[in-house]
Amino acid sequence: MLEIKTKKILIILSAFLFSIMAQTSSFAASANSLANKGNSHYKKEDYPKAYEYYKKAEKISPGDAKIKFNTGNAFYRLKNYEKAAASFKEAAKDKEINAESFYNAGNAHFKNQDFKEAAKNYRKAILLNPEDENFKHNLQLALKKIRRQKNTCDKNQKNKKDKQDKKDKEKKSKQKPKPEISKEQAERLLKMIKEKEKSSIKPETMNLRMRKKDDKKKKPPIKDW
Repeated sequence: MLEIKTKKILIILSAFLFSIMAQTSSFAASANSLANKGNSHYKKEDYPKAYEYYKKAEKISPGDAKIKFNTGNAFYRLKNYEKAAASFKEAAKDKEINAESFYNAGNAHFKNQDFKEAAKNYRKAILLNPEDENFKHNLQLALKKIRRQKNTCDKNQKNKKDKQDKKDKEKKSKQKPKPEISKEQAERLLKMIKEKEKSSIKPETMNLRMRKKDDKKKKPPIKDW
């Protein structure tokens, strides 16, 4: 009796697993069907419609790297380079297409004028596939752009510094230099200051001083008692 029940359970489990597999297969077929429709529109250069189908396919099969790769291509054609690079980097998780994904991510960054990030992704592609000449060629282009940017930046900084130095020089030349005086002129000026101080003494004070001097000279006679 126990053996029969076990068999029934196994039959039920088998049926359940089969339904899951059938459903998964149906989802996969549906995702592939949508992706194929996206490819069809992509070939016709109808990139907005292609992206629409790729996005639907991604919702059904979010782990499919090839669909993400195609979504990246659609973004690239729509000139949304930032999202294109993000999609290609997601696709790079698949070992079958990782080199091409990093290469396309590099192209997206290159178009977005982010040459350092472009070079970084080209290097990753080269490490995965050293034989590909396109990877090497685009890396050289990115490195040239980086050097050019650095030279332009250095030149701009130098021009800015030269302009500031010129302004400082002009400002300094406009300032009136303080006149220098000789030793004789300094002594003469000091003498004038002293004379001015003397002449500024109040007459009352002067008289008081003179009176004090007179008082000292004219002492009252001592009376002899």
